[in-house]
Parts: sequence; C-alpha cells; structure tokens
Amino acid sequence: MEYIPADTVTRQEIDNLMNVKEMDMTQSDMVTYATAFAQIKLTGKVDKQLKEQAINALERLKIAWEIETSEMIDKMVEDLSSFAK
Repeated sequence: MEYIPADTVTRQEIDNLMNVKEMDMTQSDMVTYATAFAQIKLTGKVDKQLKEQAINALERLKIAWEIETSEMIDKMVEDLSSFAK
C-alpha cells in the first residue's frame, strides 16, 4: 500500500486518484482517521495536523463514494472538530 495523505479534497484530484490508486487512497483514509481516534483514546488529545488530515480523509471518502450525507461520517467529523486539544 502506498500512503496517500489527505491534503486536498478537490473533486478533480479525488477522481484522478480513484482511477489510478483507488484502494491506496481508501486504505490511507481509513488509516488516517483511525489513527486520529486512537490517539484521542490513548492520550486524550489529538495532534492538530492529524486532526485536519482525518477530517479531510472523511470528506474525501464522502466525495469519492458520492455520499450526499452520512450520519456516521458527519458525526465522526463533528467529534474530531470539537476536540480542542
């Protein structure tokens, strides 16, 4: 697996990644948000950059899979966004 950071969430870049490295992108997104939640669980805080990457990863998944709304993803983004530490 090649890790693909969730630096951007533009439709064009996501479409390009979906055509070339769909599984790498999907797995990278899952690893990113899982790591952010694990860091919160283990340390009680989350690194600012990791938090931003995790939120981007969740948004990128919504765009990639053309999900208009998802209560689960929206709740995960809300939880990450509300974590101030």
